[in-house]
Amino acid sequence: MSLVSGAGSALTPDKSYGDALLAVNDPGAPRPKSAKKFFAFVQGSTDGQIEAMLVFGGNAIYPAFATGSSTMHAVYSGIIGRQCQRMEAFIGAELGKLEWEDDEAADEAVERIAAAIDLVGEPGIYAAYQHLAATRDQRFPVEKLLSAISSAKDDSTERHRINLLYTYCRDADIFTRYTAVEALGNMASHSGDARQALQQISKQEENSEIAAMAVEMSR
Repeated sequence: MSLVSGAGSALTPDKSYGDALLAVNDPGAPRPKSAKKFFAFVQGSTDGQIEAMLVFGGNAIYPAFATGSSTMHAVYSGIIGRQCQRMEAFIGAELGKLEWEDDEAADEAVERIAAAIDLVGEPGIYAAYQHLAATRDQRFPVEKLLSAISSAKDDSTERHRINLLYTYCRDADIFTRYTAVEALGNMASHSGDARQALQQISKQEENSEIAAMAVEMSR
């Protein structure tokens, strides 16, 4: 159990964690008044998961809020799930605006999707994957979404984005493979991992044109 303080002060020591937890379940327990300071007891497992949390108002000896592991996991799962749903809806709306003859509008949609992926991180990549799986027979939107994935700039998601593009570089459809290799090549200028992935693709690809493109982009 560790103490996190919003003001750097010590928590009133005359209540143990067990006493405080019991107090939360007591309808007669006094509720702390609003305060500028807060304190939190956080209990974590050996693998870094939050198992329990108690939040105290300033100078209060009873918790203002408490939750356990099942609640924490349910809350975070719900948040992430809703992020994925919102992101997939956003991607669908942006791709729905695309027109073959309007290159400028298509480029702007790609930029907006890439920026959104950078903003939300992994849920954005998952939403992009879901949309790709649902629209794989629609070549133009697939091309632009693969391009958006490669155009995102967040370093923390680079490996995930490369893995997703690499998956589509091995797709059964030759157009999808070509487009995915091209998208992965966009990342090769600043990513050693992307260049390494292209080198692997060049050795596995049966189509000579795609294999040659992968070699060229991996340099």
